[in-house]
Amino acid sequence: MQKLNRSFVPRTIVIISLAFICKGVFYSAMIPIWEGYDEYAHFAFIQQLALHHQLPIPDTKVSREIDRSLELAPLPWELRPWSAPHVIHDLFWKLPAEDRARRQQALLANARRMAIGIRNYAFI
Repeated sequence: MQKLNRSFVPRTIVIISLAFICKGVFYSAMIPIWEGYDEYAHFAFIQQLALHHQLPIPDTKVSREIDRSLELAPLPWELRPWSAPHVIHDLFWKLPAEDRARRQQALLANARRMAIGIRNYAFI
């Protein structure tokens, strides 16, 4: 049996890792926030683990920041039963331009608060 070149395995791992990183960057840039009907829940799960070092229990609420982002960002069609101020993509693009701009600015401000105050989340 032929021996593998010692540099082949680490190089292969690096190439595969870079491919997954590129794929993640692409998805992050191309897919709108909360596009999947349960993406916010996945994010909230990871946020709970990162901030509180424990698994969430079934009645754990999402953070105020996640809840606020769900109010501001256009949501996927699957979440159409959610009431106002939540809006799906179709309704978001029917809003007046100034309302869309206000929502986008508020969403950016919310994201900045999340980034700056990562240790000071307030859970609802």
